[in-house]
Amino acid sequence: LQGKPIGYIQSYVVDEKTFGINQFIGLEEFVDKGLGSMFVKEFTDELLLDKKVTRIITDPDVLNLRAQKAYEKAGFKRITKKNDENDSVVLMEKKIKKAS
Repeated sequence: LQGKPIGYIQSYVVDEKTFGINQFIGLEEFVDKGLGSMFVKEFTDELLLDKKVTRIITDPDVLNLRAQKAYEKAGFKRITKKNDENDSVVLMEKKIKKAS
């Protein structure tokens, strides 16, 4: 943000049409300022410019309502919830319809 690192974001290939993302805001002073949803939206909108990519997924912890709200602001929708002894997450996706 204005030349100062505030966090981290990465993408990875899930399959030929789907990317996953992981990210965090690393400094407390930048939390609850709308920056998370802004940088996720900008990053994922850029990924969706690739004509092969039709979907981006992420999986915040089921209890991390702040992250889920930020993803929704960035265009993600909840699609399922996963609960097992090791993990409790909400799978969220952002899709774009490509012209054929």
